[in-house]
Amino acid sequence: MPTLQHNRFLFCLLIAVVVLPLSILATEPLSPDIPAQPWMSGTESNDFAGLQSQESSPQEAPEVSPEDLRRKKADYHRKKYLWFGGAVVSGAAGLYFRYSADRHYEEYKTATHDATELHQLIELEDTLYPIAFGIGVACFLPAVSYHVQEVQVTNQLQASANSHGTINVSLGMDLTW
Repeated sequence: MPTLQHNRFLFCLLIAVVVLPLSILATEPLSPDIPAQPWMSGTESNDFAGLQSQESSPQEAPEVSPEDLRRKKADYHRKKYLWFGGAVVSGAAGLYFRYSADRHYEEYKTATHDATELHQLIELEDTLYPIAFGIGVACFLPAVSYHVQEVQVTNQLQASANSHGTINVSLGMDLTW
């Protein structure tokens, strides 16, 4: 039977192995010229500074090379699966704690000499499983965000390829003239 210290160790291991590395890995840029997040670019912007100039003259977005778009797409793809993996592991830990609490409760109903220890273990597991599920949801949200960004970059890449003489056929073939 797992002890109270065993479950605390598993929960701390979950935090140390899943959440902390994800927060570090998901904010590191894949290449030095692409910032991972807008606030990491080193430039501060004033949201109201360009209001007047935007109204008077529309500015076009700078042209981004297809190679930069491919690197950005790979970066978003990697981050998406890191966060999704963290969500799956945390969800699995939540399921484990929930199932374990139910199993220990069935033992607790018939326990005689170790009822106090089982009661403490059940309380701990009943506390840990919603926390693990919450961590899973918190890891799932950035995965969805990175997926949306990856799709946007893929669309930009396709538009760039189409403007340079490449036609993307829906069967996965590229035709170039």
